[in-house]
Amino acid sequence: MQKVEWAIIGLCILIIISLIISDSINNNLGNMSKKIDSINDSLQLESEGHFLDVINKIEQSTVKVIGCPASNISEGAVLYVSDELGACDLSAGFSFNDEGNIITSAHGVHNKKLVAVIFDNGTRIVVNNGTIIENLDLSILHVKTNLPKLELESGTVPAGSSIGFIGFPLGEVNGMYPKIASDGTVAGLIPYNYNPLIVQVYVINGPINRGNSGGPVFSLRTGRVVGIVNQIFSTRQGMGVSTVVNQETINLIQQQEQSLRK
Repeated sequence: MQKVEWAIIGLCILIIISLIISDSINNNLGNMSKKIDSINDSLQLESEGHFLDVINKIEQSTVKVIGCPASNISEGAVLYVSDELGACDLSAGFSFNDEGNIITSAHGVHNKKLVAVIFDNGTRIVVNNGTIIENLDLSILHVKTNLPKLELESGTVPAGSSIGFIGFPLGEVNGMYPKIASDGTVAGLIPYNYNPLIVQVYVINGPINRGNSGGPVFSLRTGRVVGIVNQIFSTRQGMGVSTVVNQETINLIQQQEQSLRK
């Protein structure tokens, strides 16, 4: 009988110890969970802060680029208006070298009688000299600005990479042209026919619209430019094409410019 009683007492002790250990484990797990949540919150804030820093840096070097069919526009005229002069094309562009030259898409400035770079404060510089690289849909506007140059990726980024892009997709809003930052992902690199060349371009998943053309496409991870917005897929909502723009691209353009000067 005593053996049975001792067995019951021993079982009760084991149950009590198990409950104490279980409670301790639950408390520790709860504390660990709170610590993990705190770390995740900190990482998220740090990540959001990083993204904001990247976007602010890119925005500072991004400008409006206007291409107009007529050259007899008065100094104080409002550009990008439909009137007897015709509608001007609105694109984006950005500084990419120490001289503050602007790179943009070629289709927004090619065969235009007036091309101008317009800054956030409304001042403008009329472009008198530039280089068109039609087979890449790129244009270098040889204007000197005080804008900081944006860093370029040395190569390409893989599919699935998180990217951002900045431009003027809303056009004119109450007499102003808000600079809009959007995000998306690289869907892939595909061959694209820029007659007569077939080149590699990024396919982008993101809200690309008219007014984004010429604007920088940049890695949200590194903050470096990976491409330039070229066009949207009219049959694929929320998808667009970006010419790959990296240091290799710029070297190629500079080689073409040097050959043209000879």
